[in-house]
Amino acid sequence: MFVTHILGPETVNHHDTTVQTWIEIESAIRLLDGDIKTLLVLSTGDVVPHLSIGGGNDLYVCYATFDNESFHNLIDPSKASDQELPLVAGGQEGLYPAQQCVNLETVLIAARAFAEDGKLSDAVSWQSE
Repeated sequence: MFVTHILGPETVNHHDTTVQTWIEIESAIRLLDGDIKTLLVLSTGDVVPHLSIGGGNDLYVCYATFDNESFHNLIDPSKASDQELPLVAGGQEGLYPAQQCVNLETVLIAARAFAEDGKLSDAVSWQSE
């Protein structure tokens, strides 16, 4: 397992929690509700690399970074590139490009590849900044 720490809705006082299995990580992702619990960060215990997931209730934004300079946004290429959707991430409501708003299945695929191997999944689409 590449990811060893999680900061998210199940942690106390915003401190990270050590994780050992994919099931622990998946359970934490499923706790995101798009209202109160709206952010989760998967890491090795260091600032980078990390994967961040925001939102909930089947509408998520997700990015990964390996150096805090280049960011890879998870996208749904079937959505319009010129539309925006409201979403709460990190406790703040904002408008996000519709392509960056993905469903639970997509975010789970991305999170699992990152959590287990520290890589971006080839089974989903990414857009680099």
